[in-house]
Amino acid sequence: MILNSIKLKDFRCFDFLDISFSKGVNNIHGANGVGKSTILEAINLSLTTKSFRSNMVDTLIKSGSQRFETLLSIDKFIEIKGIKEINNTIKFIDKNTEKIIKSQDIIKNFPSVFVENLDFDFLDSSPLNKRRYLNKLLFYVEQNSFKTLEKFNLALKQRNMALKKGDYEASEPWTMQIIEHEPAISQANLNLISIINKKLASSRLVKLFSLKNKWIQDLHLEYFIGFNSSDGLINVLRKEKDLDLILKRTKSGPHKRSFSIKIDNNESKDRLSRGQQKLLSILLALFQCEMIEEKGFTKPVLLIDDFSSELDKENLDLMLEYLVENSMQVITTTIDPIKTDKDVNLFHVEQNFKQ
Repeated sequence: MILNSIKLKDFRCFDFLDISFSKGVNNIHGANGVGKSTILEAINLSLTTKSFRSNMVDTLIKSGSQRFETLLSIDKFIEIKGIKEINNTIKFIDKNTEKIIKSQDIIKNFPSVFVENLDFDFLDSSPLNKRRYLNKLLFYVEQNSFKTLEKFNLALKQRNMALKKGDYEASEPWTMQIIEHEPAISQANLNLISIINKKLASSRLVKLFSLKNKWIQDLHLEYFIGFNSSDGLINVLRKEKDLDLILKRTKSGPHKRSFSIKIDNNESKDRLSRGQQKLLSILLALFQCEMIEEKGFTKPVLLIDDFSSELDKENLDLMLEYLVENSMQVITTTIDPIKTDKDVNLFHVEQNFKQ
């Protein structure tokens, strides 16, 4: 999949923008506050139907306007048009047929992976963001389990509604559904963590970086199932019955799953510099790209906000070498233009930039 261009109208700070991309590495650079991340946000919105910055989509409409429009051109003949009017839901339309496109169809057919600058550190990242990382992989790699996760989330929502009303008896049927779905969800997530650990141990990507970054060889992920697995979920939910009624929500279960990153079986949080943490975050994103492509999906586009911050020149050059050699389309933002002998398509963004 190749992104050819994006056009924006009344999207955040932009009255209008029309920018074209090349097949390889694209670097959008400029001072803070000129809208570099907004361009990535618009691309990410078009490919995932969600903003990484805000759940309040009305805030994406430029002040003083009533609606925004995005138009993302993909490959040769595909154009996804996004329209959002104030107080209405956002619509994504196939511009060629004028038919509405379902969000899951967009995500399935046009995969993307995004590394956000404000949350690149997986060591400090919240369990929610770690679940989002796993959920993206579930969608592409463990599709049956992703459908099971959707059923689990529906049962969880119904159980929590009953708990809010203080009606434990009404929550019981949903409790049984939660218990029924849990083994498949837990096993699928364990499978994903196992694949990532194998990549950390022997992938070509890790070998490329481990000569300079020997700490990578000692990394592994440890999965947290979301409850005390030795007790079993049914026993945990029974034990926490009174607490769940007080909290008015389900305290334990797969919705609380997460993972930690260890170095030689110790927490790695205090052992890695910010540059190492940034590199690790990008590596985990590249693992996502590899795993999605290995399942037969088209090669994802990689979006990286503030690409070069915290990375030293040698690691930056190694990263660019990998991206170019693997024919990945990458759209990055930086304050200063990337300086490299690799072929990089540069865009300088200024306030109210138009092309």
